Amino acid sequence: MKSFTLDTAEDYEDTYFGTTLLDIVNKLDLPVPHIKVLQLKKFHKEGLWGLRFTLPARESTEAITLKHLHDDRKRGIDVVMQNMIGRLCERHSTELEDHYASSFGRRDDSGDAIKYTDEEKKKLEPVRRYLQELEFLVSELDTDRTNAIYENDELRAQLKEKDKAFQEQEGRIKAMEEKFEAQDKKFKNQEKRVQQKNKEVRDMKTMLESNDFELDADRDLIEKLRAEKRELQEKIDALNAEVKDYKAALLEHGLTIEEEEVDMEE
Repeated sequence: MKSFTLDTAEDYEDTYFGTTLLDIVNKLDLPVPHIKVLQLKKFHKEGLWGLRFTLPARESTEAITLKHLHDDRKRGIDVVMQNMIGRLCERHSTELEDHYASSFGRRDDSGDAIKYTDEEKKKLEPVRRYLQELEFLVSELDTDRTNAIYENDELRAQLKEKDKAFQEQEGRIKAMEEKFEAQDKKFKNQEKRVQQKNKEVRDMKTMLESNDFELDADRDLIEKLRAEKRELQEKIDALNAEVKDYKAALLEHGLTIEEEEVDMEE
């Protein structure tokens, strides 16, 4: 099955209304529209094409979508873009007041060309009135062409089944998207837990390094105390030897030293 997609500015360059459509969406700060074109071989009709147009909207408005059937691929794309231009000109008429598209024909959100009363037409500028009537004529011609395609009862039944298949496919796609979203959420949660664990490991490593530093400091202090103790012991030993020699010298001269016990609590 042949299929084509228009979703970049370059894709619209070789179309009749692509430049104008992109100029309008750029003015309105909207994304590039998406058009999917499929060759419908199951309808027992040569050269039948299904077109699906999607234009994401702002938060305050609904997205613009359109499904269309045409027996000519290029003309079908042109018809879809003309429809979308009319909808945008009506929906965002205030924002387009200073834009050349303000004079274009307009359509409602259902894609039907707006039909003004005679009194309303008199209030329109001549170019604006002419383009609106032309828009209505183009809309009717396209409706007549589409009705001719739908006259085949067998084709209608197949289209109904096809639309059902599209809805089922969209349901499956939505379910897959929800599943992927849930998996992505799960992965993000896992990533958060991994980041938390990594933080805990880093904190633990920092604490261990701090403990090692403190242990090194304690070890140095212990070694210093031990050295001071050895030095003090050496001084005590030297002093004891000196006292012993002093006692011996006194004994030689017939003198003695009486040792008195000192109460340490006094």
